[in-house]
Amino acid sequence: MTRKLLILTLTMLMIMPQVVFASGGNNPPIQAGDKLVGPRLHATIVMDPHNPLGEPNKGWATVRIQWKQNYSAVVFQNFEASNFLLEKGCRLVDDDGADLTQKRFVDAPLYWWIPPDTVKTLLSGVGIVFDPTDANVINNYRGPRITSVDNAVCTPEDPAVGTLSFDSIIEFVVACTGKKCPTN
Repeated sequence: MTRKLLILTLTMLMIMPQVVFASGGNNPPIQAGDKLVGPRLHATIVMDPHNPLGEPNKGWATVRIQWKQNYSAVVFQNFEASNFLLEKGCRLVDDDGADLTQKRFVDAPLYWWIPPDTVKTLLSGVGIVFDPTDANVINNYRGPRITSVDNAVCTPEDPAVGTLSFDSIIEFVVACTGKKCPTN
């Protein structure tokens, strides 16, 4: 019994930060020894922020990025997203008056709400390598994340049916060790 409890506890400790962060808690801060670096990718995101479970036409998203003169885009159904991303539909302001788009997306690793292989495809389209199986990246909340959002709009302005669109900047969290710290 003790062994099963230990395994269950360790499992919960590994997954709880993602559940708490993505459910409206603070998204993970940059860890000590890590650094936010470029390239700075400009992104436009358009998504149906409604839970797709049981409804095949819900939860679709498009992400288009630009880096230098290169562009890449992906379309996917948002089964990876936490309930927090989808439970409030197309609302721009939370009950506490906070910017809900900021709360949902800023500092959340992309692979929390975009299937990891889709993130890999998106980035490879502009010549950036991302390995979604790298445990050092995933377990330490490293890799690509949105660092700012602008121009959030719901069309139409109805939380029950609206489509959320916004512009954003994507940057990368990397490990810095001694003199081997990447620069922008």
